[in-house]
Amino acid sequence: MVMLPLCKPDDILLVRNMPSQQLRKHWIDAGFSLPEFRSYDDMDELVVRRLHDFAPWAWTPKSQQLIEPLIKTTRHSPPSCNEQQPDLYRKSWSVNRLRHWLNDERSNESCDPDWFADVATAGHAASCIADVTELVRGISRAGFATALIKQDLGTSGRGQRRIDCNQPLTTGDRQWIESALEAGPCVVEPELDRVLDLSFLWRLERDKAEVDFLGWTRPIVTRGRRYAGARLGDLFGNCDPDVRKFLLAGRCERLKSVASWLQDRLVSDLQKVGFEGPFGIDAMVYRDSEDQLRIKPMVELNPRMTMGHVALALGKRIAPGVDGEFRIFSRDQWQEFSDREEPSCVELNQSGQWKSGVIQLSEFSRASKFVPVVLVGEGCSGAL
Repeated sequence: MVMLPLCKPDDILLVRNMPSQQLRKHWIDAGFSLPEFRSYDDMDELVVRRLHDFAPWAWTPKSQQLIEPLIKTTRHSPPSCNEQQPDLYRKSWSVNRLRHWLNDERSNESCDPDWFADVATAGHAASCIADVTELVRGISRAGFATALIKQDLGTSGRGQRRIDCNQPLTTGDRQWIESALEAGPCVVEPELDRVLDLSFLWRLERDKAEVDFLGWTRPIVTRGRRYAGARLGDLFGNCDPDVRKFLLAGRCERLKSVASWLQDRLVSDLQKVGFEGPFGIDAMVYRDSEDQLRIKPMVELNPRMTMGHVALALGKRIAPGVDGEFRIFSRDQWQEFSDREEPSCVELNQSGQWKSGVIQLSEFSRASKFVPVVLVGEGCSGAL
């Protein structure tokens, strides 16, 4: 139900299982204006409705097939899928573009600031074990101790392996890499001293000449590099003072510069392959070998709606001066949190914004693997 914060009252939200009356009341008490919920099994009834548009999480062959019976009654037909668009999902596409852009900056002697990532951080694509070995050696020569090997289509921290650059590949390393390469290329990049994660978000509309920049969020990521949610309210309030100053100096000048730098380079590439809709860029703040803070502007592109878009929508519901978190709990984490925290009603200010409370965005049952929730107010923090 994480699409709920993105819905307007006149939207129709397709769901696998209809939300219970108890959960709907919980959402209404939390200030949501609910859309119309419709089960996938009852889509046939929508054929006689006049629809405006489709907004899936991502345009895939499956989503195209799903809405095929409704296209004739919809004002805006879905976008055509260029054969190059699936490549946007590949990590190799992102690292190749980033390296190209950074090399262009260096060859043009442009004035990129000294806090920008160096081209050595961009990574390369490898198609065989010999390529991986040579790239790891190059990362070692550049002064990095650890390399990351990522599967080209790995998601949410899955499909990664750390390699010690100063030691020969172990038998386990070789077996993992060879197995990963069977599915396609891998990305090899230095592991940086990551300080925090960032997400920059846009929407590219078919009938607009300009792309809409929506903002940035701060994802919460586990030690194993799994996405676990996002900070809401004061995004950098719990950072070290030097990191907070680095990001907020000059009214967030560095963050704005990164967003502008990415937009100037990325949008034309997306338009060339006919892409339209929401998209996001994962980035990071890291410390270099001299302990200086820098920003790597693109770790990867997400050519679809992201949890960052959800976090932006949720952040608008937080009352001024109040902090919160959007969290994706595992089943065990939710049970532990529920045992630790007393249930509380959602407290709203006069404008209907959240002051405190816990907002569930899905049912919880024996079949639940993950539970998306919003934690609002002092002390509402779900430790990893």
